[in-house]
Amino acid sequence: MPNISFAESATKATQGFQFWTSITGTVTSDAAQFKDSPRSIKCDGAAGNAAAYVQKDGVLTDAGARISYYVRLTNLPASTVPLLEILNATSLAIPLRIDLSSAGVLTLVAGNKTTTGSSLVTGTWYGITLSYIVTNSALNQWRVFLNGLLDITILNATLTNINTSNLLLGWVLAPGANNVLNIDHPFVDLGQTVDYPGDVRVTAKLAAAVNNNAFDTTTGTGAVNERPISEANNKNHLATTQVLQDYTLEAASVGDVNITGAVLVGHIGWMWSKRGAGGVGTPGMALNGAITAVTLTTTSALYTKIITSTSYPSNVQGIGERSSGAGADTFLYECGVLIVYIPAAADPFPAGYLRRVQYYGA
Repeated sequence: MPNISFAESATKATQGFQFWTSITGTVTSDAAQFKDSPRSIKCDGAAGNAAAYVQKDGVLTDAGARISYYVRLTNLPASTVPLLEILNATSLAIPLRIDLSSAGVLTLVAGNKTTTGSSLVTGTWYGITLSYIVTNSALNQWRVFLNGLLDITILNATLTNINTSNLLLGWVLAPGANNVLNIDHPFVDLGQTVDYPGDVRVTAKLAAAVNNNAFDTTTGTGAVNERPISEANNKNHLATTQVLQDYTLEAASVGDVNITGAVLVGHIGWMWSKRGAGGVGTPGMALNGAITAVTLTTTSALYTKIITSTSYPSNVQGIGERSSGAGADTFLYECGVLIVYIPAAADPFPAGYLRRVQYYGA
């Protein structure tokens, strides 16, 4: 069973970078290029020829991780540039990275060892997976899969640092002026194996019909399923009573991607929220019929809950919030659920294909 550490819908949920720790350089939400749903992350070296990448801290571990994502190159870099790099918790290099040369050749760099793999071309989406386990600075294993096939292996490199923690994706160094790549379906699994996790993808499902409607104040339209995030419209609760404001979730067949028949890996509930001044109380996130306590602050922020499950979150209390039940007002601006899944296998005989069966007799 996978153990989800991080997954993000490549800005489909919020059209922003709230799920990431930071972004560096010219990084935007792109509606022009995507693997199979309406947005991806665009990393652009821009006119100044600068690094452009997203970073998520604290999601990796030496006990074993599998990092997968899709990448599409509009341009090859002017010189060798990392597409993926792992740092330890104090942002020191392991060193561990996947480099791309100006000729499009992938190279895995692990400590003192370097091994080349396949070549990439522009205008094509590629699935890249890095799976690894670090026992110590001399005993470790690293595998790169390209479109599901093993492409590069390194065993027992000498590492300068261990304690893998932080993930960087994109143009980690300057790629050349105006050179662009796109990222889709980033996913991190702490399953402690070095195999291929499957063609894992991430889509966004939005809040749908209201279920419990007990927050006492509506600001603007009261919508909590807007993209991008807007604080002009929200539901908030000013009284000290503890109540619920929650919604059903878009069905599996509804929204950005129809995932009917997909193999579900898990889901991540999220909400953009804050509290007012006063007693903190015990606010919580409602996700698929369960409440998870959260600690709100007076500044709007993203709150998430990761669930590894093969079932779709179909409870009528799909996503929402529990008020503080104290002096602090509770503000719910947006909420939704990310679904982590592996697409259903394609039908080898699609609609309209003539199936011909040959019968043999004695």
